[in-house]
Amino acid sequence: MSHKSNICYVCESCSINVLSAVEQIGYKGQSLAVDMAYSLCQSCGMEFVATEQILANDRAVIIAKRRADHLLTPEEIHQARAVLA
Repeated sequence: MSHKSNICYVCESCSINVLSAVEQIGYKGQSLAVDMAYSLCQSCGMEFVATEQILANDRAVIIAKRRADHLLTPEEIHQARAVLA
């Protein structure tokens, strides 16, 4: 089920706070700190992760893993290609 971050899927309130928290992700024997987004309904207190937040969180995990592996991030690759173009 996908949700918009500006509407609660339980009570349909538009009083939503978009928040983030640092989560520890295990990767190759290390613990990586990754900033993860989520939403909190001010009306009913429901916490949920909207579709766009899931996608952003997935990108944040990929970037953290690439940094742990000493690889370029997607943004760094894009910047390098722009310089070469």
